[in-house]
Amino acid sequence: MTNVPEGTDKKLLEIRLNQESFIWQTLKVTLFSVFVSGSILASYSPSTFYGGVVYLVSTTIRPIFIYGTWRAWVYETTNPDAIIKCVECVYMKRHEEDLVGEEEAYRILQEIVRCPELFKAITGSSLKGSADPALDKLTEK
Repeated sequence: MTNVPEGTDKKLLEIRLNQESFIWQTLKVTLFSVFVSGSILASYSPSTFYGGVVYLVSTTIRPIFIYGTWRAWVYETTNPDAIIKCVECVYMKRHEEDLVGEEEAYRILQEIVRCPELFKAITGSSLKGSADPALDKLTEK
């Protein structure tokens, strides 16, 4: 820095020298590295292969995370007669070709399935003993 030409700002010269002392290198990134095989898998692209793996794994894992609706009906329904009659009504109205009646019965059944409180009110409580609302001996008040 002793041979600085006149009129040159020393601070600017220091910044320029620091930038020139930088060592530039290329950046190497490995995105995908596999051995080339001679099997049928060699013809698939990586996205196709991994898509197939996800599809196969999902078909085995999906039933684990989904609670079967039929189990809820089997375990929770104590007196299913009213719901069975509603299903029979839908079937009979369809057989009679009464579309309005079929639609109404189907919507009633749909409302029962969507509303757990209504379902429990129609089918009754699954509680036993003195906790059962029919046996609690409490007044309406």
